[in-house]
Amino acid sequence: MQKLGKRAINGGDVTVYDDYGHHPTEIENTLRALRNAECPKRLICVFQPHQHSRTRFLLEQFAQSFSSADVVIVPHIYFVRDSEVEKTKVSAEDLVDRLRGRGVQAMHLYPFEAIVEQLETLCRPGDLLVIMGAGPVWKVAKGFLERS
Repeated sequence: MQKLGKRAINGGDVTVYDDYGHHPTEIENTLRALRNAECPKRLICVFQPHQHSRTRFLLEQFAQSFSSADVVIVPHIYFVRDSEVEKTKVSAEDLVDRLRGRGVQAMHLYPFEAIVEQLETLCRPGDLLVIMGAGPVWKVAKGFLERS
């Protein structure tokens, strides 16, 4: 986990972290620790699932792992090593549906630029933004921090 900095928005700061977490246990522990340590008004997480097969096999555990988040944005699943057939068996929307079923505000957005634009509207002073995943989702943090 790396604290990337803060961004002034609407008269206050949004703190931004980047984390490689891509397994439900890592996600749950990281988000809980950040909520306890930072005490944000809201914890917003952008999570890019890594591999369709992992997402499918651990779908319920992933949904449970975001219990400390107030909002979760899920881009497309990072496609690596899986077959084209596996790619058809699960989608980011499946994870979003499971999160919503647990009462978490969740949405599927892509491309990364659309996520950065949504964060411009969504983030408020005192929020904590966590970008998570093993794919190129770090570009969301970079794009958000670079906007003025």
